[in-house]
Amino acid sequence: MARVGAFGTLEDGLVFLWAMERVYLDAWTYVKSLLPTAATEAGPALPAIRQLVENWTCPAFVEFVEVLEGLVNRLNIVPGSPAYFRAEEIWVRVLELEEAFWPVGGEEMEELLL
Repeated sequence: MARVGAFGTLEDGLVFLWAMERVYLDAWTYVKSLLPTAATEAGPALPAIRQLVENWTCPAFVEFVEVLEGLVNRLNIVPGSPAYFRAEEIWVRVLELEEAFWPVGGEEMEELLL
């Protein structure tokens, strides 16, 4: 974020914002699919996780991400252009950072049920 803010263009910033929000939406939508439905399966962290899921998957947030996507699409970034390569670098970096943040290999269910 600091690099895009210091050295990027306004378009780079918009791509970055959209990428971050898109990843949040996708990640929390996936978390939502993992939530236990039975109260007997609930761990102490489950209420907080449900609240986060609601925040990052609610209709207003989905609409916000869709609006950002529309704005990015209107930039008409042409494949092979410098703007395209910058957007691709931003997208890949956001994915790298988010992937490092999220648990792996069933850790998420272990944490839910602790």
